[in-house]
Amino acid sequence: MTSANTAPRRRKRVRLIERRKVVGLSQEDLAGRINVARSTVGRWEAGDHPPQPFLRPPLARALNVTLEELEFLLVIGDPPATSGATTHGPSDAAATVGGFAGPEGDTVDRREFMALAGTTFAGVVLTPTTVLQDLSLVLVDPGQVAEPGADLTVATLEQSVARMKRAYQACLYDDVAAELPDVITRLGAGEGFVVGDERLRTNALMAQAKHVAASVLLKLDGDAMAAVAANQSLEAAQRSEDPLTIGASARTVTHTLMASGQNAAAHQFAADRAARLAADFDELTPDSISIYGSLLLRGAIAAAQDEAADQARTMLDEAEDAALRIGHAANHQWTAFCLDNVLAHRMAVEISLGNAGTAVENLRKIKLDNLGISERKATVCIDAARAFAQWGKYDKAVNALHAAEEISTQELQVRPVTRDLVREIRTGAGPSVRSSLNDLVARVGIAA
Repeated sequence: MTSANTAPRRRKRVRLIERRKVVGLSQEDLAGRINVARSTVGRWEAGDHPPQPFLRPPLARALNVTLEELEFLLVIGDPPATSGATTHGPSDAAATVGGFAGPEGDTVDRREFMALAGTTFAGVVLTPTTVLQDLSLVLVDPGQVAEPGADLTVATLEQSVARMKRAYQACLYDDVAAELPDVITRLGAGEGFVVGDERLRTNALMAQAKHVAASVLLKLDGDAMAAVAANQSLEAAQRSEDPLTIGASARTVTHTLMASGQNAAAHQFAADRAARLAADFDELTPDSISIYGSLLLRGAIAAAQDEAADQARTMLDEAEDAALRIGHAANHQWTAFCLDNVLAHRMAVEISLGNAGTAVENLRKIKLDNLGISERKATVCIDAARAFAQWGKYDKAVNALHAAEEISTQELQVRPVTRDLVREIRTGAGPSVRSSLNDLVARVGIAA
């Protein structure tokens, strides 16, 4: 029986296929012309998911139609959304969280976000660790005064923020947490001395600094304060009026929501922000593609943790298409976004879904050197250990942890999943494997 929803979808499919055949292209030909996977063209033609905005101009050129004509092919017969449909538009949850830095300049609703993130502004600095105390205080008391004679020029502040990002990606989390309060204080003071474009740039730098603050707080078990930092990062990003800065800050909001268990809100928020970013550019640059793709990757992990497997894999497919457009390994906008990073996230998604064998298949395709940064490399090694342990191959899991140690001992120390892995391997492995694991635990200082 044909339902009311399937007939319109078939009409859309026939129109798109007919146009491709008119210009004499196979699915493979069309995919090659716009640098996407053949399966992506298949999804468009089946009506499973429309092409993202940044792919529509090259698609229109390949089909020899105008953008208006392409919209006709894509929109005619679209079925209405149903409650169970997979969508990358804003859900109620995404709309709630997405209210704080939209392109229309809407303001932050702190209470709603902090409720989603599982904390409140009152009493957020509760017995912080020593290394986090100053960072926590500068977030809840932004009126602190910079040191006399501090260099508040935009160029110097930009160098300071870049140094923080490099240190974070090198897994120097304690160093970042110790230096960030001074950087954030100087940025706050610098805002009072600049106007026009320089003020917008200073706001963007503040957004980036608080993005790093949220990320390092998540690493060091400061989840409540991470929510505060993420919220402030998005506020500053909105003031910067820069879509790339807003997109980058949205990544850390997504991560913060995940840390508080709000996975459904997180993946819908990431999808919504990715769509908004794509709509802001007719032709995406490597920078904007990297932010766009990284949002999809973060959203895919959240979807997998929410057991929304189809949505997770669709987001990964779209991220892969974006990575193909860049075509090389890079660290644009500090994202390390590339095909190997997509593979790393495919592995993490399959681990979350309980598919250890598929996760290992993806692991074997990853060229670790292409990831470039220590934080990402160490994370892949730890995820590899998770996959092997899930598969019952405890010797390989321990070898993967040793590989992570060679890259960054601090990444092993700060990740809760490492402690979980140690307990799991000790329970299931034989004596020799446990001995190797215990040597690593003692050497690195893992509290397990």
